[in-house]
Amino acid sequence: MRQCRGASHQTTLVFEFSGGEQTTVKIRTSQFSTRHACRFVCIVIAIGFSVGGYRRACAGSLQVAIVDNLPGAFTNISATGATPGTPLQLQDDEETIVATTIGNIVFPSGNVVVANNGGLGFRNPANTDLAPINQAIPSNDAFGGGQSAMAFWDDIGDIDDKDDMDVFEREFADRYVVQWERKTFGMNQFAGEPQPGFATFQIQIFSGASQAGDIVAQFIYEDIEDSLPGPDRGSSATIGYQDGGAGFGNFPWSVNSAVLSNGTVLTVVLVPEPSTVMMMSLLLVVVIRPGRHQRRY
Repeated sequence: MRQCRGASHQTTLVFEFSGGEQTTVKIRTSQFSTRHACRFVCIVIAIGFSVGGYRRACAGSLQVAIVDNLPGAFTNISATGATPGTPLQLQDDEETIVATTIGNIVFPSGNVVVANNGGLGFRNPANTDLAPINQAIPSNDAFGGGQSAMAFWDDIGDIDDKDDMDVFEREFADRYVVQWERKTFGMNQFAGEPQPGFATFQIQIFSGASQAGDIVAQFIYEDIEDSLPGPDRGSSATIGYQDGGAGFGNFPWSVNSAVLSNGTVLTVVLVPEPSTVMMMSLLLVVVIRPGRHQRRY
């Protein structure tokens, strides 16, 4: 018996995606049976999605994740910083609305609600209030359940006679920064005085993030540790991302847990939706598995 061999030839396939990018795949083939021809077509489709069009295939199926292993730089925009921002003069439990031209696929440009209690609201939430008592997210107490970034949702207070204890905002060419500078916390229920300790942290929103792997925002903590009793290192705060129906999924980081240190950087990054990655992987496994049939004559 001998193996039947067909005339060998090379097939060149060119995939062109939106934006003009092209991916070329060259496959050496022989004559196919109908079954093998169908498998060949499936392989071609799988290669087109997984190799050349990965990012574009996932463009509508992105989620956010928060990681703590990427670098970031604290940009001091306080009154004493190298690049001072605008003081918002927020009092206890207050919010204000500011406009920015910086935005990305998750946090669009336009109006941003800046809350004294440690968070930002986006996409014009119906309720602009960030309650003083933090909750696990998602929560209607955070901007009425709307989209928000919570770097340190807690009962943050104010001291009226200190100009440097404020919330500042500034727009740069590639990012929008909001900084909570030396903020105290809610009233001590026994003494009627602000809880001891201060916190300095900021949220940076990056321009143009739109694809898997892009950095959307960073929460950067310059001074979050205190030896005195109080809400040290996040022990009474909520940290995370609330989606509010924007389509990127909630991502809580911590609730009432002392997980922060001076210099901690939490990065909000775009990632492919798990179901998209799984479907593409399964397609490759199914159509490219080794064949078990060999035709002989």
